[in-house]
Amino acid sequence: MKIAIIGGGGQMGAWFARFLSEKGHEVVISGRNSRKCRMVERQCPVSVARDNIAAVDGAELVIISVLLQDFEGVVKEIAPHLGIGQKVIDITSVKAVPVEIMHSNIKGATVLGTHPVFGPSSSGKGENFVLTPTNEEERRFAGKLGSRLTMMGFNVVQVTPEEHDEAMNIILGLTHFVAFATADAWSRMHIMKYMGLSGPSFRKLKSFVDDIISSDPNFYSYLQTSLHGLGGLEDTFAESAGKIAKLVKDGKQKELMEHIRSLSDSAYSK
Repeated sequence: MKIAIIGGGGQMGAWFARFLSEKGHEVVISGRNSRKCRMVERQCPVSVARDNIAAVDGAELVIISVLLQDFEGVVKEIAPHLGIGQKVIDITSVKAVPVEIMHSNIKGATVLGTHPVFGPSSSGKGENFVLTPTNEEERRFAGKLGSRLTMMGFNVVQVTPEEHDEAMNIILGLTHFVAFATADAWSRMHIMKYMGLSGPSFRKLKSFVDDIISSDPNFYSYLQTSLHGLGGLEDTFAESAGKIAKLVKDGKQKELMEHIRSLSDSAYSK
């Protein structure tokens, strides 16, 4: 199968370029950073197209792997050059808006919103891969694509774009928020001088925080402001942190113990 990856020089675009070329597919990539695309070309058997329009020419599957803020412009650029029989998927971290953009602009090809819920350091095996079909044609495509992804070792989940985004408020948005807040607090605590005394729990937390804050700040800041409803969840988190902090400051060990026990018994842990 000939597969075009728009944004193939980015981290996830490059991941898919390597993964799919290893599976024997003919992969062509494009992107605005030609140097990064050439680096990917040196790492795996892919070809670099002169531009996005050339990349999608003759491709059976087109994967759009660009930043959320660039997504609409890319879709409008390639839409007139897509036709019947071609399939287009996006791999952005939110779904409702990108799916609507594809529906509004791409008229010939079949489109499908998808989200590989893992980063470029993953092997992919056992990871969640979300598909968000919205009509019967997309559901047929999702069924076939899902079967192939399952055979490749992914855990495939189908939900609506709206259900996906509601879940991502917590799964991505709130999780990243916790990392940012922790890093912000640590930046005022000079924690590095304590690393020689650290245990497994601290090292795990630091590894998680380091992974988030060392990644693309453009992506994370845009994601935080694009997930509708996330602000309310972050307020809830701040309230919970404040409640626990007050118990600690007031020295209320028994009340804190009961609160921790209630968390263990809550629906969260089931």
